[in-house]
Amino acid sequence: MQLWKKIVNLLKKIFLNQYNNEKSQDEFETYISNTNNSNNNKSQKDIYKNDTSKVIPLDDCKTFNEYSSIKIDNKQDNLNINTNIKKSIIESTKCYEVIDDFLVNKQILKDSSYNTFYFSAKVPENYELFKETRVVGCYYRQESIDEVIDTFNKIDEFKFECILEDELENSYDSNAKAVYLIYSINKEIRKVKLGFINKDLSYELRNFTDIKLSLLKIQNTNYLGTKIAIYIKTQEINEIKIRESNIKTANELNKLASTFEESGDIDKAIEKYKESIELAFTSFGAFDRLNILYRKNKNYEAEIENCKKAIDIIKRNNLDDSKIEFYNNRLKRATELNQKQKYTEAKKIERDIKKSNKSQAQQKTKLLKDNVANNVIETVRTCTICNQIKDIEEFEKNGKKSDGSIKYKHQCKACRNKRKREIKKEKQ
Repeated sequence: MQLWKKIVNLLKKIFLNQYNNEKSQDEFETYISNTNNSNNNKSQKDIYKNDTSKVIPLDDCKTFNEYSSIKIDNKQDNLNINTNIKKSIIESTKCYEVIDDFLVNKQILKDSSYNTFYFSAKVPENYELFKETRVVGCYYRQESIDEVIDTFNKIDEFKFECILEDELENSYDSNAKAVYLIYSINKEIRKVKLGFINKDLSYELRNFTDIKLSLLKIQNTNYLGTKIAIYIKTQEINEIKIRESNIKTANELNKLASTFEESGDIDKAIEKYKESIELAFTSFGAFDRLNILYRKNKNYEAEIENCKKAIDIIKRNNLDDSKIEFYNNRLKRATELNQKQKYTEAKKIERDIKKSNKSQAQQKTKLLKDNVANNVIETVRTCTICNQIKDIEEFEKNGKKSDGSIKYKHQCKACRNKRKREIKKEKQ
C-alpha cells in the first residue's frame, strides 16, 4: 500500500509539471521498475491529471497505460523503458491546446509587473461596450493562468485574442460561456481556457450572435483578478434598447388592460393584452390573463391558440421550460372543454332541426289543405234546366262535401221555383 501511494504521488507530480526533470535516467527507471514489480497485479486506481480537482481512471490515461504495458524481465530484473514515454508524460501536462490558423492581433500593454499584466482596450468598429466583468473560475485553472503569465514574461510583443465560446453540455449552466485566450509564441498558436463569465451575464448574452472580447487584466497573485471587456455590435445594442422600450410600453398596456378588466369591459381588456404580447412576446402575464378571460367567456378555441402561441415562443427563444408544462396542461383542458362545447352545440342544432322540421311539416299540411279548399270553391255554375251560366250565389246550398267545402244544387233558384209552380199548377 505504501508503494502504491508513492507511485500516485510521483505521477501526481509528473502531471502537475512539478516532477524534477533533472533527476537522472537511472533513478527514474529504477523507481518505476520497483513500483511496477510490487504492484503488478493491482486493480484499477484513480490518478490526477492536469487539474488536481479532477480524478480520472487509470485506463483513461494513455501515457500511464503505456507504462503498464512495459515488460519486466524478473530474472534479470531489467526494465526496457522507452524514453519517449517519459517525454509524453511531461507533454501531457500542457494546459493549452495548439491550434492551426487563427488571426491574432498585437495588443497594447498598459502596465505590468511580474505577476500582473494590464492591457489597453480598443472598442472595435461598429461595436459598443456592453460590460466590463471579472472572469470567474480562474482559481481552478491556476496552471492555465500561470502558463499565460509565464509566456507574457518571456515575450516582448503581445499578440493574442480573447474569445467567448458556448458550453452547451455544461451541467451547471446550459447558457455557460467559456473565456479562452489565443496567443502566439515561437511561431505556435496556443489556445488556453481562462474561465467563465458569471451565470447572470451568460443569461443576458444568450441571444446575442456577434460578441467580441478584450483582455483588460490578468494576474496570478490570487487568481481572482482577471478581467475582460465585452463588446456587442451596435445594431444589436439598438435592438436591445428598442426591446426594453417595448417591454416598458407592454407593462403599461398590461396595467391598462387590468383596469378595463376590473371595470367589466372584457373586450377592451383582451385587446390591450394582445397589444402587450405583440410588443413584448415574453409578457407571459398577458398570456395568462387572456387564458382566464377566454375561459370565462367559454371561447375555448381562442384559449387553445393562445396556449400554442406561448409554447412556440418559449421553444424558439429558449426560455423557461417549466412554463411549457403549465401551458400544455392548460391546452389539454381547453381542448377537452372545446370538444364538449362542440358536442353540446351539435345536439342543440339537431334538436332545433327536428323541431323546425315538425313545425314546417305542420305548416305544409295546413297549406295543402287550404290549397285544396281554394281549388274546389266555385264562383259560377251552369244550371241544368236553363243551361245558363250563373253566379254561384243563385244556386241553393246543399250541405257540405267530404273536404269541408260547400255543396250547391245543380239548378238555379229561379228555375227551381218556376218548376215548383208548374208542378203545383198541374196538380190543381
